[in-house]
Amino acid sequence: MQMVVPEYIEEEAIGTSGVPALIEPTNKKYCVVSGRCIILYEVETGKRINVLNHPSKVIGAHWTEGNLLSITANGEVLVWNLETGEILGNYSTSYKSLMWTYENDGVIFALGKNKTNDESMDMQDSNSEDSNTTPTSTSFCLFQLISEGDKQLTKQKPVFQQVLSITDPIAEKKCLAVTKGFAAICSQKEVKLLPLENSSLVSGPTSFSLRTKFDNVRDNSRIIFDCVHIQEDSLYVSLSIGRIYFWSRIRTCGLDHSNKSFINVCGSSFCFVVSSHRTIFTGDGECAIAKWNLNTSGAGRWYRAEYLNVEAPVERLLLSADASLLVAVLADNGTYVLKTATMTVVSRAQTLLASMASPFQWMGINIDPAQPDYVVTNARLGNIQWLDPTKWRTITLFDVSEENPPPRDYFDSPDYFWLNPYLICPTVTRIVTCEARRNDPHKTYIKFYKRMKLGSMNDIKLDDSIVSHRRIIAVRSNLDEVLNPTDEDMASEEYLRIDEHGYMDCFISDSNRTGKWIKDMTRAKVCWQNSSITHCSRIRRGNFATVNTINDQRFLIIWRLSQLIVSEYIDCLRGMKQVEWAPITVSTSDTASKSILLITTEFGVTSYNTHSRSFLWKIVLPSEFSLFSNNHICFIHDSKRVIRFGPIDGAVIDVQHFSLPQEKIVAIGRDENTRFIGISSRGGSKKGPMLKQLYFFGVDVIQKLSIT
Repeated sequence: MQMVVPEYIEEEAIGTSGVPALIEPTNKKYCVVSGRCIILYEVETGKRINVLNHPSKVIGAHWTEGNLLSITANGEVLVWNLETGEILGNYSTSYKSLMWTYENDGVIFALGKNKTNDESMDMQDSNSEDSNTTPTSTSFCLFQLISEGDKQLTKQKPVFQQVLSITDPIAEKKCLAVTKGFAAICSQKEVKLLPLENSSLVSGPTSFSLRTKFDNVRDNSRIIFDCVHIQEDSLYVSLSIGRIYFWSRIRTCGLDHSNKSFINVCGSSFCFVVSSHRTIFTGDGECAIAKWNLNTSGAGRWYRAEYLNVEAPVERLLLSADASLLVAVLADNGTYVLKTATMTVVSRAQTLLASMASPFQWMGINIDPAQPDYVVTNARLGNIQWLDPTKWRTITLFDVSEENPPPRDYFDSPDYFWLNPYLICPTVTRIVTCEARRNDPHKTYIKFYKRMKLGSMNDIKLDDSIVSHRRIIAVRSNLDEVLNPTDEDMASEEYLRIDEHGYMDCFISDSNRTGKWIKDMTRAKVCWQNSSITHCSRIRRGNFATVNTINDQRFLIIWRLSQLIVSEYIDCLRGMKQVEWAPITVSTSDTASKSILLITTEFGVTSYNTHSRSFLWKIVLPSEFSLFSNNHICFIHDSKRVIRFGPIDGAVIDVQHFSLPQEKIVAIGRDENTRFIGISSRGGSKKGPMLKQLYFFGVDVIQKLSIT
């Protein structure tokens, strides 16, 4: 009988590394660019109302003639009806290496690589979601988007007309600003004005070099201009130490010292936008958004009129055309809409929050047995989140560390010693987390939380906190697999802790103090022959298994939790790596899987029956792979393949493939609604391995994208 393979759909994370691109003129909707998507949100509610998919990476979105106009890196220009999401026009242009777009007074410009360098400088990966990726090219062309025959852009094929050739390096999009007649570039310690073709030079100096030395800064070579902005006849340039220089009347005076002023807005890295009323809005690395009024004169000039503290450093800002709304994207991908008049929050967008921690203090992706359709992982520093991969958005956030949000690392200040969870053990009744500080990753704070309602993600109360001076590699509960616990089960819940040196302890509820936990001294500091532990299974019916290592030799140890003693050990399997209990909810009435351990070795995966003490079957595989098993499903995977098999006989059920390598793969859902979630450090952009990309496999009963 031929095996029937279900149809799976691969889907990349939607909305990560979002770049605010456009606020619709009526101020009812706004757009965020993310990779190949433009995501549309409601201003009042933050609800995601549509996703506009493109054939390649989107580099810009603009409002023209009552419609949305988007431009891709491959030179494609698409016209959209925002009300229906319908494509009104799809045009291909001759230029294929575009990087960023700019707009001033309704005129759209695009920056691309010089055609003479196309072969030696390939376009950055179109799947990258970071619109500020530093290009390797040192020669660029600036184009103006026009339509053939001087007709409307949305009704005639648009073309790119070159208006400027640039040989200066442009590190990021924000290092270039364009207006009618000229462009401004900031690079290192210099600012330049460059006239566009058929335009005259501005009067006065066209360049400015920073020669000031700051005695209170340790390394002055790192003080550079990092952002330039043009508003009407004024030029604004930010310095990396938190200062903004601005010149007025630049068309008649140029970059002269007589019309130059500056304002110190913050002490760390920041971004800014300027309104037509000379109001500057800044977002900084110290988690604050501020409004500065440059029209003030006399004493107190200039002053910070209003400010708002947020939960993470600010990455990007976008101002509406009438300057009444401000969109802010934070370092954790959180997106806010603010009312500029009062600097109050209007809404927060439905987004997928990103982890900001280093890989060593990141818990990866985990499964909550009480919420089988969600993934549990890190969010901003000190927080964990439940996210829904079907909708690609964070469902709820929980603050574990309960500290003020730490500022972004800054070259002229010491690193902040934040606290962040790196391990979690969720059950239906409780959640246990392990946290460590950045400067001391081994000292661990173990926190016990009680779910006030079974399976709750919001109603959670801290029971107790215990300090361990060794890093923890695993925490397990005797209710790991219990989905409907009785009162007796909850009263007898206990936890197993395994540290980095292979020592095990048990924690039990303190009978003399309600809600407190103590170490069971009869089951403390247990270590099998001074071995280290590389993997530990879930606890099932009072038993669990570990993979122990002694002098490069590995052993499988089966333990009884009640006394924390060894009931059996196996040394006949070479190169054991992982051990897990087989699923107990399988499509068969046979309950023998309750006693089956699944073990990965150098040659493949095998099963062991703890009741009969015998090996049942094995699957031989030629490459590196990992094992995943929960109550409902078991599979093995390498970087791309997912091989699902039956726990009773080892028969392969189906094989699926990811298109790109994944570092870890887990399964959520169950039965006909099983989805495989993979995680990879690819595409992390300047955040490196801290921002992880998620991939989604869904069976054919799952829609391609669920918006609401």
